Amino acid sequence: MRRRLTRWVRMMAVFTPVIVFIVACPVTLFPTWWPAVLNAGFLEVDIDYNDDFYVETFGYSRQAENIRHFVLVMPEKETSRVRPNEVFSRLRFPTNPGDPLLEDGSEEIAWALDYLYHAPEGHFVGAFEPGNYGVAVVFIAASVSREEGGHGEDAILWPGITGGGASTDDYQQVIIERGKTVSLDYLLTDADGWACPWLYVYNGHAFERRTEILRDVRGRQSERTEISPLGPVSVVGDSIVLRVSEEREEISFIDELYVLVGGVRVRAEGAPDVAAKVAERDGDYLVIASGESVEFRFRVPEPFAGGEQVDAVSVVVSGFYTPLE
Repeated sequence: MRRRLTRWVRMMAVFTPVIVFIVACPVTLFPTWWPAVLNAGFLEVDIDYNDDFYVETFGYSRQAENIRHFVLVMPEKETSRVRPNEVFSRLRFPTNPGDPLLEDGSEEIAWALDYLYHAPEGHFVGAFEPGNYGVAVVFIAASVSREEGGHGEDAILWPGITGGGASTDDYQQVIIERGKTVSLDYLLTDADGWACPWLYVYNGHAFERRTEILRDVRGRQSERTEISPLGPVSVVGDSIVLRVSEEREEISFIDELYVLVGGVRVRAEGAPDVAAKVAERDGDYLVIASGESVEFRFRVPEPFAGGEQVDAVSVVVSGFYTPLE
């Protein structure tokens, strides 16, 4: 009996402080979010890219420092307020893994950032209240230096050019249930992303894909003017030659298009039915149907004539696109 009592006294000496701590500090052990976690369901998302353009141009890998992955998890009751690409196409590349930012003039959709989550190296796990949700994913690519991005000399990384790919124009609908996990895998290609035409630059031998323009400018009501840096551009016969190609199931309407060469505005030359339509913003649109492309030639200003390359070139374009029904 004495031995049993001694053992009981020793156990109480060990566990009494723990019991007192639990009683005295319930908030520390059981924070306010604990019941929510116990009643939550879970969403696991994996994002990867399997194509050529963003590997060649931005050195894409899931671990690269110039690549950021995000997951948009929108409650079903909110999905009618904004499409995924309306958010994705206005994202600014974050300089750290912190909160994502939107480009200037996007205040009307800033509320959607509450539902956007960082997916480090393309992987995300989150706890959510049970219910119906819409899910979409995106990766954003930026042209940091090769050293900062962890890339070798095979990565192009044109200065100033950013890009990315998105899962879809619509949400993938999921049902999250208490205590269960929903797993989604997204493998993106060059065919994915916000709808928009591609812009190519002629290098003297072939047209090389450089960037997207009019990113998610869907419908006349969304028409806007955007400036896209092109990085170094080849000069062929004292001219810069660009091609705009509509490669998705949509029609592009371009009202104005010109380039800035060293800060100097240069208008397009060539066929009157093309050059005149993009000469100014007047509502007389150049229409590029799905599967079509149009080329533009710009004679470089005198200080750049005779050279083989211009480093500071941007394209300025006004217009919109409409998806084919």
